[in-house]
Amino acid sequence: MRQGRGKALWGWIDIKAQVLGRAYVEKPLESFHKNKAQEQFMSDMSDMNKATLLGFLRSGKDKAVTGPQLANLLGIRDTRAMRLMLRELISEGHLIGLSVRNPKGYYLIETPEELKECMATMKSYCVNAALHRRDLKRAAHKLFGQQVMMI
Repeated sequence: MRQGRGKALWGWIDIKAQVLGRAYVEKPLESFHKNKAQEQFMSDMSDMNKATLLGFLRSGKDKAVTGPQLANLLGIRDTRAMRLMLRELISEGHLIGLSVRNPKGYYLIETPEELKECMATMKSYCVNAALHRRDLKRAAHKLFGQQVMMI
Protein backbone atom coordinates (compact mmCIF):
# COMPACT_ATOMS: atom_id res chain seq x y z
CA MET A 1 0.00 0.00 0.00
CA ARG A 2 2.75 2.49 0.94
CA GLN A 3 4.74 1.59 -2.16
CA GLY A 4 1.80 2.62 -4.33
CA ARG A 5 1.64 6.01 -2.63
CA GLY A 6 5.37 6.48 -3.19
CA LYS A 7 5.02 5.65 -6.86
CA ALA A 8 2.13 8.09 -7.16
CA LEU A 9 4.23 10.80 -5.51
CA TRP A 10 7.14 10.18 -7.86
CA GLY A 11 4.76 10.28 -10.80
CA TRP A 12 3.40 13.58 -9.54
CA ILE A 13 6.92 14.98 -9.16
CA ASP A 14 7.82 13.87 -12.70
CA ILE A 15 4.70 15.49 -14.14
CA LYS A 16 5.33 18.74 -12.24
CA ALA A 17 8.96 18.67 -13.37
CA GLN A 18 7.92 18.34 -16.99
CA VAL A 19 5.41 21.15 -16.72
CA LEU A 20 7.30 23.60 -14.51
CA GLY A 21 10.94 22.71 -15.19
CA ARG A 22 13.50 20.76 -13.22
CA ALA A 23 14.16 23.53 -10.66
CA TYR A 24 10.74 22.88 -9.17
CA VAL A 25 11.61 19.29 -8.27
CA GLU A 26 14.21 20.04 -5.59
CA LYS A 27 11.87 21.47 -2.96
CA PRO A 28 9.25 18.69 -3.11
CA LEU A 29 12.05 16.11 -2.78
CA GLU A 30 13.27 17.75 0.44
CA SER A 31 9.79 17.67 1.93
CA PHE A 32 9.38 14.11 0.60
CA HIS A 33 12.13 12.87 2.93
CA LYS A 34 10.56 14.63 5.91
CA ASN A 35 7.20 13.14 4.97
CA LYS A 36 8.80 9.67 4.78
CA ALA A 37 9.90 9.97 8.42
CA GLN A 38 6.47 11.25 9.41
CA GLU A 39 4.85 8.44 7.44
CA GLN A 40 7.03 5.86 9.23
CA PHE A 41 6.10 7.36 12.60
CA MET A 42 2.40 7.28 11.69
CA SER A 43 2.80 3.70 10.47
CA ASP A 44 4.39 2.68 13.77
CA MET A 45 1.57 4.43 15.67
CA SER A 46 -0.97 2.68 13.47
CA ASP A 47 0.65 -0.69 14.18
CA MET A 48 0.51 0.03 17.92
CA ASN A 49 -3.13 1.10 17.65
CA LYS A 50 -4.00 -2.01 15.64
CA ALA A 51 -2.34 -4.22 18.26
CA THR A 52 -4.24 -2.38 20.99
CA LEU A 53 -7.49 -2.68 19.02
CA LEU A 54 -6.92 -6.40 18.56
CA GLY A 55 -6.43 -6.69 22.32
CA PHE A 56 -9.83 -5.07 22.98
CA LEU A 57 -11.69 -7.56 20.78
CA ARG A 58 -13.13 -10.60 22.53
CA SER A 59 -13.61 -14.09 21.15
CA GLY A 60 -17.14 -15.02 20.20
CA LYS A 61 -20.15 -13.14 18.92
CA ASP A 62 -21.73 -13.08 22.38
CA LYS A 63 -18.89 -10.79 23.52
CA ALA A 64 -19.11 -8.30 20.62
CA VAL A 65 -17.96 -4.73 21.29
CA THR A 66 -19.60 -1.82 19.44
CA GLY A 67 -17.62 0.53 17.21
CA PRO A 68 -18.09 3.57 19.46
CA GLN A 69 -16.99 1.51 22.47
CA LEU A 70 -13.83 0.39 20.65
CA ALA A 71 -13.06 3.94 19.52
CA ASN A 72 -13.52 5.15 23.10
CA LEU A 73 -11.20 2.44 24.42
CA LEU A 74 -8.59 3.49 21.84
CA GLY A 75 -9.01 7.12 22.83
CA ILE A 76 -10.05 8.21 19.34
CA ARG A 77 -13.18 10.05 18.31
CA ASP A 78 -13.13 8.96 14.69
CA THR A 79 -14.81 5.58 14.28
CA ARG A 80 -13.81 5.68 10.60
CA ALA A 81 -10.15 5.40 11.56
CA MET A 82 -11.03 2.49 13.82
CA ARG A 83 -12.91 0.76 10.97
CA LEU A 84 -9.91 1.23 8.68
CA MET A 85 -7.69 -0.39 11.33
CA LEU A 86 -10.16 -3.28 11.53
CA ARG A 87 -10.05 -3.66 7.76
CA GLU A 88 -6.24 -3.77 7.86
CA LEU A 89 -6.31 -6.39 10.61
CA ILE A 90 -8.70 -8.51 8.56
CA SER A 91 -6.48 -8.17 5.50
CA GLU A 92 -3.56 -9.36 7.66
CA GLY A 93 -5.49 -12.55 8.40
CA HIS A 94 -7.36 -11.88 11.62
CA LEU A 95 -10.90 -13.25 11.67
CA ILE A 96 -12.88 -10.26 12.90
CA GLY A 97 -16.64 -10.49 12.65
CA LEU A 98 -19.39 -7.91 12.71
CA SER A 99 -22.77 -8.56 14.23
CA VAL A 100 -25.72 -6.33 13.39
CA ARG A 101 -28.04 -8.17 15.76
CA ASN A 102 -27.76 -8.12 19.53
CA PRO A 103 -25.16 -8.23 20.81
CA LYS A 104 -24.08 -5.77 18.14
CA GLY A 105 -20.46 -5.05 17.38
CA TYR A 106 -17.10 -6.50 16.43
CA TYR A 107 -15.65 -9.73 17.75
CA LEU A 108 -13.04 -12.38 17.01
CA ILE A 109 -14.69 -15.20 15.10
CA GLU A 110 -14.47 -18.48 17.00
CA THR A 111 -16.52 -20.97 15.03
CA PRO A 112 -17.42 -21.78 11.43
CA GLU A 113 -21.02 -20.83 12.27
CA GLU A 114 -19.97 -17.34 13.34
CA LEU A 115 -17.93 -17.00 10.15
CA LYS A 116 -20.88 -18.13 8.04
CA GLU A 117 -23.23 -15.66 9.75
CA CYS A 118 -20.77 -12.79 9.32
CA MET A 119 -20.25 -13.64 5.64
CA ALA A 120 -24.03 -13.70 5.13
CA THR A 121 -24.26 -10.23 6.70
CA MET A 122 -21.55 -8.90 4.38
CA LYS A 123 -23.29 -10.44 1.36
CA SER A 124 -26.57 -8.83 2.40
CA TYR A 125 -24.82 -5.42 2.63
CA CYS A 126 -23.41 -5.89 -0.89
CA VAL A 127 -26.75 -6.93 -2.36
CA ASN A 128 -28.57 -4.02 -0.73
CA ALA A 129 -25.91 -1.55 -1.91
CA ALA A 130 -26.22 -2.90 -5.48
CA LEU A 131 -30.01 -2.57 -5.38
CA HIS A 132 -29.71 0.96 -4.02
CA ARG A 133 -27.30 1.86 -6.82
CA ARG A 134 -29.60 0.36 -9.47
CA ASP A 135 -32.60 2.29 -8.14
CA LEU A 136 -30.62 5.55 -8.05
CA LYS A 137 -29.57 5.04 -11.66
CA ARG A 138 -33.20 4.45 -12.72
CA ALA A 139 -34.46 7.50 -10.83
CA ALA A 140 -31.65 9.70 -12.20
CA HIS A 141 -32.36 8.53 -15.74
CA LYS A 142 -36.06 9.38 -15.34
CA LEU A 143 -35.29 12.79 -13.88
CA PHE A 144 -32.28 13.85 -15.93
CA GLY A 145 -32.42 11.60 -18.99
CA GLN A 146 -29.13 11.35 -20.81
CA GLN A 147 -27.73 14.43 -19.06
CA VAL A 148 -26.20 12.31 -16.29
CA MET A 149 -23.41 9.97 -17.25
CA MET A 150 -23.65 6.82 -15.17
CA ILE A 151 -20.65 4.83 -14.12
